[in-house]
Amino acid sequence: MSAAVELDRSSDPKAVRGYAFYDWGKSAFETSVTTAVGPAWFAYLFLKANGLEATIIGQDMTADAVWSFG
Repeated sequence: MSAAVELDRSSDPKAVRGYAFYDWGKSAFETSVTTAVGPAWFAYLFLKANGLEATIIGQDMTADAVWSFG
């Protein structure tokens, strides 16, 4: 059986810079989706499934109110 090869790229500046750009882009995408696209998509699906309001725990709630429970 061959010996395991260890990859230590933490000292490689090109790899570190590449990961930093990847992480920066991924964070921006996740933030955009959770703050802009996610609530609008949830409201659309809520409206299609329930109409303008739904009764939850005995209270009439809109999609925005349900989203705030998050």
